Amino acid sequence: MFYEGWNTHDADKMTSVYTDDIDNVDTYGEWHKGKAEIREDIVQLHASGRDLRKTYTVEKIRFLKPDVAVIQVRSLSTVGNIGTYVMTRQGDKWLVVSFTKVGYSLTSKAGEKP
Repeated sequence: MFYEGWNTHDADKMTSVYTDDIDNVDTYGEWHKGKAEIREDIVQLHASGRDLRKTYTVEKIRFLKPDVAVIQVRSLSTVGNIGTYVMTRQGDKWLVVSFTKVGYSLTSKAGEKP
């Protein structure tokens, strides 16, 4: 749902997967606290007029408990990111309670996966 919202510039759809008290540490080391703050950042970023599109691959899912999971996701746009998401099941929905992402170079040495 997040990436669908990202590619259509829909901040409400993007943040619909977050708990109200979500924590996010971005690739610049900035700590964003709460769904409202993150939504405002997303709105400002997408108002820039740049073509902001991402593709993504879920690399790994690890269930710590039946209702808690850690997920590693690789996303690509003009930059590469690997995100670690902590998610919890609330009713019939899985919501993100915390995520941290790091950037990586899109160029690689011969034979290496970026």
